[in-house]
Amino acid sequence: MINISISWEHSKKGIIIFLLSLVELVFWYIGKSFNVYKFAVTGAVFELLALPMLIGGLAIGILSIFTLITNKQIGNKLFSILALIILIIIYIILA
Repeated sequence: MINISISWEHSKKGIIIFLLSLVELVFWYIGKSFNVYKFAVTGAVFELLALPMLIGGLAIGILSIFTLITNKQIGNKLFSILALIILIIIYIILA
């Protein structure tokens, strides 16, 4: 029988990775959907955050795959799988 229970203690890392991937998704969606360069300040903030967000996207992908490999329970892998799906959506948005 497969144990699908998710304990808070074991899934903290997965939840953090998932929330960071949601932040990435919102950032790139705003950048793609709205004219962030309409005002100089918003354009500057977007440009300053773009490189850290690109690096963060790579780091989230690596952490998600690492979490998938190291977790034993299927329930704890849920947030890492969702984070990888969100990263795929981000790369589709950027294309």
